[in-house]
Amino acid sequence: MTNGAYSINHLDISSSHTQDIVSLDVMQKGQMVSASIDNKICFWDAQTCAERKNKMIKVPVSDSETGCSDSSFGNYIQTVKFADNFSSEFVIIVMNAG
Repeated sequence: MTNGAYSINHLDISSSHTQDIVSLDVMQKGQMVSASIDNKICFWDAQTCAERKNKMIKVPVSDSETGCSDSSFGNYIQTVKFADNFSSEFVIIVMNAG
């Protein structure tokens, strides 16, 4: 640290996201989940920073994607979090209609 400035190393990692990531949650068990403006949710191994490609979720945001005539989905993902610290199988998704 020099004069209150920190340096953070970063990695260029490929992912299924095609737009900016807006939310990231990390579990104690070494799992991560991320959400982006493209309405994709990706699951990661926090130790290796490797995406679990078979677990990516594309969240539908329009009537044509859901097949419903009266959809209450928001326009994009605002937040994604693991439902609890014991299971990496359940996530909470908050959608924003803005």
